[in-house]
Amino acid sequence: MVPWESALMMNPLDHLHDIQVTEPVAFAPVSWGWWLLFGLILGVVIYILVLLAKRRQQQILKQQILTQLEQADSLLAIHTLVRRATLMLWPSAAVAALTGRPWQEFWLATWPAKEQINVADDYEQITAALYRPQPADELVEHYRKIAMQWVTIAWWPRLITMKREVR
Repeated sequence: MVPWESALMMNPLDHLHDIQVTEPVAFAPVSWGWWLLFGLILGVVIYILVLLAKRRQQQILKQQILTQLEQADSLLAIHTLVRRATLMLWPSAAVAALTGRPWQEFWLATWPAKEQINVADDYEQITAALYRPQPADELVEHYRKIAMQWVTIAWWPRLITMKREVR
């Protein structure tokens, strides 16, 4: 027989061994990089959830103050709510002691610069009528509107940017 004929006669499948199936792995250890990525994603999700919960609490607080302002029926009640809201965000000892002109200057300073001039004139009139027995209903409504505007454009942004817990 010629050598090339023997190669043709030989079946190449005869030399193959059976396929060895390995046992299935119950737990495939994941690379440390995947664990790091999982931990990072979990940390970001928890951080976002904490921020959302904090923002929700702030929105509830804002809504409570606005509701109380809507229900207030006198200048003094509105003024008390404004002072209470102020004490939540600014240092209590410094703000609580303010009355009269220093309080007015402080409160006006909490407004954005472009709004201060408009509010200053109105606040003079409100302060003059604050302790009168029966101020005009229009003045009460006007102060309510100003107080609600203050909560929305001056108090609320400060609340959002606060790093510490609100009292």
